[in-house]
Amino acid sequence: MEVLEDFSLNASAVYPNPSNGNFTVKSKTTLDRINIYTQTGAFVKTVEVSAGAAEVEVNAEGLSQGIYLIELQNASEKSWKKIIIN
Repeated sequence: MEVLEDFSLNASAVYPNPSNGNFTVKSKTTLDRINIYTQTGAFVKTVEVSAGAAEVEVNAEGLSQGIYLIELQNASEKSWKKIIIN
């Protein structure tokens, strides 16, 4: 039986979670953009990603304590993760 590894954006990790400062987004595929939204869906900011990057440290400066939705995008996919900022 062959085991297939997931290389989609769904297999991405956001850590540390919860975070009290910056956090890292690590993907098995390249990232183009990271958008951050409040739990109610209000847009907060966009993090531009260097070409070909699969790991990005996100500066959480200016984010209040709470739960945020992280939208990960590349040319062909979109995925959502949650992050808690303490």
